[in-house]
Amino acid sequence: LVNTRHILPKTKRSKKCYALTIHPAGLVVTTFITHTWWGLFHEFVEVLTKALSKEDVIWVCSFALYQHAVKEMLGDALQDSPFAKALLRADRHIVIIDSKFEVLTRAWCVYEAGLSLKQGKQVFFWMSTTSEFLMNSAEREEFHNKA
Repeated sequence: LVNTRHILPKTKRSKKCYALTIHPAGLVVTTFITHTWWGLFHEFVEVLTKALSKEDVIWVCSFALYQHAVKEMLGDALQDSPFAKALLRADRHIVIIDSKFEVLTRAWCVYEAGLSLKQGKQVFFWMSTTSEFLMNSAEREEFHNKA
């Protein structure tokens, strides 16, 4: 939804990723973010708000890759992909655990965590406090009634 409504329309004319549309000179990434497209956006934002400082520069695929030509950017070798290159440059790695734990079943996400560990980087696993997994039945019902 964020990609369709915001990123794609704002990047089509520039033919650049969203990050370079906003910061044409680019920024040096400090923190690589792993997440799934199926995760709830409010959980994504909550985790990043808690896990990051204002000085952190994050790498998130939807913002860092030109979404109109992702397949062309990926290439043939995983180690040459934009994901791998950004991850190797980042100081730390945050994996956002979604409500359904799907991040742990996605090949790209597991590859990213494995690459970080292979490089000796710390991998931080974060879960939203609003995750349904952490709620009791009354909290879940209240949450869904508000949504």
